[in-house]
Amino acid sequence: MSGISSNGQSLGQTMQKIAQSLTIKTEATVEQMADARAEAMESGLVQISAMGQALAGVGEGASTNRNSDIEDSELPSEIKNLLKQIRELKEKLREQQEALQKVMMDSSLTPDERRAQILQIQATVNSLNSALDGANKMLTKMMDEMSLSDADKAKVLTLMAK
Repeated sequence: MSGISSNGQSLGQTMQKIAQSLTIKTEATVEQMADARAEAMESGLVQISAMGQALAGVGEGASTNRNSDIEDSELPSEIKNLLKQIRELKEKLREQQEALQKVMMDSSLTPDERRAQILQIQATVNSLNSALDGANKMLTKMMDEMSLSDADKAKVLTLMAK
């Protein structure tokens, strides 16, 4: 298998064009998300769409065992909820990285199938990264607004690191 596609472009050039196309297509979406995020920050609430919850695995039925350390902390419930969301988003990102590695190693895929699957994974990763960024920013804002003690801030950082 050579690195040249049927139109004479290298796989790298093709992937670069695809990435540029994704960037252009997502600019409007990013602006819409920024507007929604600004509204959420003003209200002090974070809402994740059903699709975002499905991607993050934080909808109903999500496991609470892995979050027992968060639940057992004496942090405000809003902070606990954001910590759980952040943890779930990080887990989903790890899963997508694993999926990407599998696709890259799968020799049974044609170049077009591989590209399509990579694009799908990249779109999911972009959505998850955006949600994680928003949750991290909201957590920082809430910690400042709630005037958490240094001990509570240290606890938040410890829980985030897990």
